[in-house]
Amino acid sequence: ESGENYFTERQSYVNALHSKNKAGFVDGTIERLDVTCLTFQCNIVVLSWLTNTLDKELQGTAAHTETTREVWKDLEDRFTQGIALRVYELKRAIALLQQEKSIVALHYGKLMSVWGELQSLNPTLAYTCGCTCGAAKKIHNTREEEKVFDFLIGLDEAYPTVCSQILSIDPLPNIGRAYALAA
Repeated sequence: ESGENYFTERQSYVNALHSKNKAGFVDGTIERLDVTCLTFQCNIVVLSWLTNTLDKELQGTAAHTETTREVWKDLEDRFTQGIALRVYELKRAIALLQQEKSIVALHYGKLMSVWGELQSLNPTLAYTCGCTCGAAKKIHNTREEEKVFDFLIGLDEAYPTVCSQILSIDPLPNIGRAYALAA
């Protein structure tokens, strides 16, 4: 992790840790325990995995720490200073992304990639207060509608009929359905 692809690499690593039920070592939910404890031994394994995935220049720092959490926090402190800048870059990339005579699937795939990274940096808020006002659903639906608009705006000018048909559907279809109608 040189910083250039930090956010993408971070998400891949977190996903891998979740698959092994070890994400707590980086997010701080698993506390450091006695060196004779099995949890501490698992921490060493995860620390080794993390260290081995780092660029050579960063491995030296990781080699002299006792917990995965320490390394993770250090990487976050170094490489997450520009989250607002990265969100801006991603939103700009979405606004400028055009099909440019490529197949619709390629255009859709590029958007999905950018949307995924944007979602990981700027996740939809989860309401846990038990309210029944529907605000969380409305926020989710608004984001999904924005994806449909982004997708349609980026299509080549050869697709005006398809765009009109999709936009005339009430309620607006989700992004997967919009893609299916355009492809």
